[in-house]
Amino acid sequence: MTNTAVVVVTQRDRQHPQRRKKKRLTGIGVAVGAMSPIRPNVIRAMDFQFDTTVDGRTLKTLNVIDESTRGALAIDVDRGIDADGVVDVLDRLALIHGGAPHYVRFDNGPEFVAHAVHDWCRFNGTGSLFIDPGSPWRNAWIESFNGRLRDELLNSWHFDSLWEARVIIEDWRADYNTNRPHTAHGERTPTEFALQWTTTHQPQAGYRLDHQTGPLQFDRRHDQTSSKRTPDNVVRAPPAARRRPYHTLPDPHRCQESPNPN
Repeated sequence: MTNTAVVVVTQRDRQHPQRRKKKRLTGIGVAVGAMSPIRPNVIRAMDFQFDTTVDGRTLKTLNVIDESTRGALAIDVDRGIDADGVVDVLDRLALIHGGAPHYVRFDNGPEFVAHAVHDWCRFNGTGSLFIDPGSPWRNAWIESFNGRLRDELLNSWHFDSLWEARVIIEDWRADYNTNRPHTAHGERTPTEFALQWTTTHQPQAGYRLDHQTGPLQFDRRHDQTSSKRTPDNVVRAPPAARRRPYHTLPDPHRCQESPNPN
C-alpha cells in the first residue's frame, strides 16, 4: 500500500507540475548612496501617473523633473507610453537642455528597466539610479510633484479628450515652473532659481531667454575665447524653435481627438 501511494503522488506531480514564481525584473544601475543634486542638470527624476478621460479611456503621463531646480521639465501625455516613449522624452530633453543629465532616477517599472532605456543611458554617459522596489519615498522629489499634480489638476478636471488633457496639463506645467515659489529655494520659482544659479555660477554661459520673442542662441560676447564681441554675434533661434505663448493656444474645448486608426 505504501508503494502504491507513492506512485499515485508521483503521477499527480507529473500531470500538475508546481509552478515557480518568476523573479521580478529590476534595473541594473550605478551603486551610489543617497544623493542630493548640487546643481541643475545633474539628476532628473521620472515617474508615471494615470488618469482617464470622460469616456473611461486611460491617460498615462510621464513626469520628469530636475531635482535641483524642482522644475517640471516635461509631462508627456498619451494613451500608453512604453520604453521607446521614455527614450523619446529623454532625447527631447537632452536636445532642449543642452545635453543628457549625469543621472536619471526612477523605479523598477518595466518601461524603465527595458534595454532601450538602458542603452540610451549607456550611450549618453548617464547613470541609472533605481530606487529599491516598493520604496517610493526614495524618489521623494518626483513623488511630491506627482501629489501636487494630482491634487491641483487631475482630481478636479474631467478631460474630454487626449488633446484637451495635453493642452491643459502643459499649461499647468508652465504655470508651475514660473509662478510657484518653493521654500527650499528662498521663495523663488523653479525658473527663477535656475536663472539665478546660472548667472551666479556660470556667468560665461551665453544662453539667454527673451520672454517676449523666444530663446536666443549662443552669444559670443560672453565667450572669452572669441575675438569678436559685437552684438551682431547674437543669433536668434528660428521661429519654429520658439515656444508659442500659452495664451495663444487653441481653446481646449474645441480640440478634437484624432480617430483611432485601429
